Amino acid sequence: MSGDDIDRRESHAVQPEVGRDRSLEEALGAPVARTIFEAAGTAMFILDEERSVVAANALARKTAHLRPDTPVAGRRLGDILGCTHTSNAASLCGTEASCKVCGGRHAISESRDHGRVVEEECLLTHSRDGVIDSAEIHVIATPLEVGGRRYTLVSMRDISDEKRRRTLERVFVHDLNNTVASLSAWVDLLDDPDPGIRTDAVRRVQRLTGKVLDEMRSHALISRVESAEFVPTWQARTPAEVMEFAAAEIALPGEDGRAALEIAEPIPREPFDTDLALLGRVIVNMLRNAVEASPGAPVRLACARKGDRYRFSVSNPDAIPEDVAVQIFRRSFSTKAPYGRGLGTYSMKLFGERTLGGSVGFTTSADAGTTFFIDHPISRPDTGDRRSGR
Repeated sequence: MSGDDIDRRESHAVQPEVGRDRSLEEALGAPVARTIFEAAGTAMFILDEERSVVAANALARKTAHLRPDTPVAGRRLGDILGCTHTSNAASLCGTEASCKVCGGRHAISESRDHGRVVEEECLLTHSRDGVIDSAEIHVIATPLEVGGRRYTLVSMRDISDEKRRRTLERVFVHDLNNTVASLSAWVDLLDDPDPGIRTDAVRRVQRLTGKVLDEMRSHALISRVESAEFVPTWQARTPAEVMEFAAAEIALPGEDGRAALEIAEPIPREPFDTDLALLGRVIVNMLRNAVEASPGAPVRLACARKGDRYRFSVSNPDAIPEDVAVQIFRRSFSTKAPYGRGLGTYSMKLFGERTLGGSVGFTTSADAGTTFFIDHPISRPDTGDRRSGR
């Protein structure tokens, strides 16, 4: 790299608000300060007292997928990072309902208000080029004073891979442990002298063995889809086939799902291209969440045409608390603390949008209850690779 290239890169690395923050500009222009700011192994932002960005190092720009000459001065972090909660003009980073549980906002506010270094984890859901993704960010906010003005130095490091591995391991081991414990109990009854108990034990062992295999495949599938190794098998299916497939998966002997599930009529008849196993898994996760959220209450599975898409929806009568609702679809968040499937709602979004080309969301209120849905294209969606196979 030539000296001119280095100078050009460094000239774009820091973008202070010239004039309003002249002291900060001069401080960052000093060779030592500039080198430290740029040589840091993490994305670094400097915010003013209104939480607006006044400077960002080169790694911060790379993290946010910004061109070197893209202005950052005056913008909020959520806007720069593509946070989905600041995706429209009316939304301002730090002021939305979801911001109440944002680790980044909490770290910045605590550091600013109490003048101390604060570390938090931020579960960021972001959108780039129309693709929704999730990232776990380790945030360190440090108070900074330059020329009599107060700033906050924010360091951000993506720990998504580390968190994903830990979450996958935790969830997989927890689920597998529960299933194997139940399986072991029923195996002990296979030689019971009562023929009725033996027959029931055989059915339970068969079901639980299948569940172990399903859990192993499910977690492997998440890894393959995240790493873009999975290729869907596109086939023409009717909505009724999809709903019957999902209902069969959730309506297992001895589980509450069978009695609680209602399939709404009428069901559209026109076939559409989908991967039955993957779409079925999305709907099954919705059904399982609904059954667990409202034990013994009716759970409704429906399908309706909405323009060029089919909307498959699952409804239950209970509302989701606000502090939970704003974190739905985030990979490391689970409604079952401290353990649980955790990846269920995240995988709905992952499979339904990234692979199937649909749109996954939910509505919730005290009056209407909760409805999760996937809007699936009727024509084969444009998701890139058009090969078939596993």
